[in-house]
Amino acid sequence: MESKPTGQVRDRTGASPRRLVWLLVATVVVLAVTATGCGGPASPPAGDTAGVMASSIRQLITVDNTFGGSPPPFTTYLIQTSTDPYAGTGTEPTAASRALTQNERDAIEMVVAPFGSVQWIDDPAEYRTSDLMPTIEGSAILGVGEPTFDDKGALVPVSLWCSGLCGTWFTYRLQQTSEGWQVTGIEGPRAVSRLDGSLEDHRRDARRDRSVRATRRVVQGLLRPRSTKCLNHPRVFAQGVR
Repeated sequence: MESKPTGQVRDRTGASPRRLVWLLVATVVVLAVTATGCGGPASPPAGDTAGVMASSIRQLITVDNTFGGSPPPFTTYLIQTSTDPYAGTGTEPTAASRALTQNERDAIEMVVAPFGSVQWIDDPAEYRTSDLMPTIEGSAILGVGEPTFDDKGALVPVSLWCSGLCGTWFTYRLQQTSEGWQVTGIEGPRAVSRLDGSLEDHRRDARRDRSVRATRRVVQGLLRPRSTKCLNHPRVFAQGVR
């Protein structure tokens, strides 16, 4: 008996074109998921990221804090919960940001806590005023970038910000020794915004500047003519020049 054609073309393996297309799509999806890690957050690189980050932050606040190697003058340390993409340069993002692991946070907090209170923050902009002063007096914002490892050791970008005239951004070179990771120097560019005088001098000057600006706004408001009669009133005029 002669069989009737079904109208569906099959290849030599017996699979229909539609099934072949679905198999191809499934293969592409599996490869894409494998390459991107299921589309989740970036993972830390292989290596002792917690150790190099902690050593770098300790060196930053005790030696390279922009105050000439004197003891750190800060009372509160605001540490970013994610890697700082601007660490190292301060101007352009050097790498994508990711959340710090719990091991990284624990290691960093262990070396910072002896020097002041520690507060973890998500957005540094929330802790800066419009005139670039810290919202918490005596605080510094710390950031650490993504470490990279090579045959010489590790490179760790860091950042420290304490006002519009107080901050630094650069990259540490570290080597592993019998006592752990040690900073051996700074590689690449270094950006520094340094204060003339002590941190307390800077705070006092900033408070004075804010007071002067506020007084100027009040005086300008009093002197702004609302009417000829008001402008010529002796009490208003006296308040304006006082």
